[in-house]
Amino acid sequence: MVSVALEEAFYVSIDTMLPTGISTGCKEGDIEKVKAWLGNGGSINAEDPHGETLLHVGCSVAEIKHVEIVEVLIRRGADVNQKQGYTGGRTPLMAVAESGGSCGAQIALRLMAAGAHKQEKSTDDGETAVDLANKKITKLKKNQPEKLAKEEIEEAVGRYERVIDAINNRDAAPAIKEAEAEKEKEEKEPLTMIYGDMIKLVNQYDPAKGYLDTCNHNSDRTGFGVQTSSNPTRHPTPDGGSGTWQIKKK
Repeated sequence: MVSVALEEAFYVSIDTMLPTGISTGCKEGDIEKVKAWLGNGGSINAEDPHGETLLHVGCSVAEIKHVEIVEVLIRRGADVNQKQGYTGGRTPLMAVAESGGSCGAQIALRLMAAGAHKQEKSTDDGETAVDLANKKITKLKKNQPEKLAKEEIEEAVGRYERVIDAINNRDAAPAIKEAEAEKEKEEKEPLTMIYGDMIKLVNQYDPAKGYLDTCNHNSDRTGFGVQTSSNPTRHPTPDGGSGTWQIKKK
């Protein structure tokens, strides 16, 4: 018979530990996986084996898919100043400052608006988010460790500088608002498709595993063997896999 104390400890672990699979999903930008886990009772500030929360993970990548994930986490009450439990003692703001992601400045602005402390220092080296970003810039300008092209270095440096501007609330906000307005405009424009275009069809009831897949029957007029798949490029082929469909004339 399981003791009451052991049973209670088990449920506490479920609530406070972030499964590796969910952490990986967040890193890959899978917002549906993140929402599903939280919806099933997962703790918003749970830590993975590295001591990172979902907010740390999303901020450490900081690409376009992670902007929405960060917004969802903040709206649901994620601690924007929580430090890593095991490695480095960095906050989400420090994570985004080091990320070099294309949407780092946008995410930094959201963290600052939610009450992130820019003067907070990491546990291991006592550096602030701005310190960490400046360290990355210095390293890039020395062109280490990789030998990058001049244009690549300038682009990377620019991303870190925009994050610093966002943290210091200087010039980043207007540029980010302009970029977001452009993105919103693009999303509202009707999708134009022509014969020969490749598309992927997904069942919106369960986008995580609802891609229409021909089970590797890629030839014209196959007419059988269709099912759903979690991966549109399962059975890779030159045309993108059997979950990829082409618009053709009759």
